[in-house]
Amino acid sequence: MYIKFWGTRGSIPSPGGDTLKYGGNTSCVEIQADDSLIIIDCGTGIRPLGIDLLKRKPEIEEGHILISHTHWDHIQGIPFFSPFLCTDSKWHIYGPENMRSSIKDALKGQMEIDYFPISLRELKANIDFHDISEGSFNINNIKITSAFLNHTSLTCGFKIEAEGLVLVYSCDHEPYGKLNGSGEFELTDLDMKHAEFIKDADIVIHDSQYTNEEYKKHEGWGHSTHKYAIEICKIANVKQLFLTHHDPSRTDKDLDKIIEKIQLELTKENCKLEVLGAMENQSIKLPENK
Repeated sequence: MYIKFWGTRGSIPSPGGDTLKYGGNTSCVEIQADDSLIIIDCGTGIRPLGIDLLKRKPEIEEGHILISHTHWDHIQGIPFFSPFLCTDSKWHIYGPENMRSSIKDALKGQMEIDYFPISLRELKANIDFHDISEGSFNINNIKITSAFLNHTSLTCGFKIEAEGLVLVYSCDHEPYGKLNGSGEFELTDLDMKHAEFIKDADIVIHDSQYTNEEYKKHEGWGHSTHKYAIEICKIANVKQLFLTHHDPSRTDKDLDKIIEKIQLELTKENCKLEVLGAMENQSIKLPENK
């Protein structure tokens, strides 16, 4: 299983000299497994991904895109994804159907003439849209399980099982429990259900936009803290955690300090969980689990 981060920023792109290491593009992850191409989320990171895909293979026969939800930072790269302009390219887009619209209608909306010069129907690729809810489906030999997350709009997390490996993408998600007087989250049954969803995963990519202190000012905005993501992954016996959806105001130096502090604390605890900050252009290749 090959994984590459193309966008790790939350809310809005934040390019500049202070974000070169962790990146300024919004959410997008590439996964190659079992001879299949899967992309999760279509933030601005999907634009450089599309350019790179066509350099690797000018004629893409088929690809699959999982969209967690339709907030701008997760779909705004779609009109700039070069493979969608290739006539012979076949794509499947999966996303949650909310009460207002299907995934196709939601994506069509951001490309209406008031917002963009080219409409969705003018894209040349053959695109099939699939409305999903909670449950499982297969992409070739890969099992995909979707589960609702705690966000301000209908949002799905995705568990991908392929080649004996498990990867979970959980972004955007807010703790169900409340902060107590000690500044820690009181975990609820729903938090335990979230832990069950990511249980025993080889890699979890998890929303961690805020510190616990920052969260006090952003409760209800639909995002997690670093400490919450770590605690849930500890409970779930996760092997490796990548913190993502970095706050747009967070500089590389800020993130370095946070990650270094986390790693020191986990070392002192003799905790086996490995925690890293997701970085744009970072790639991971996992060996097949025997």
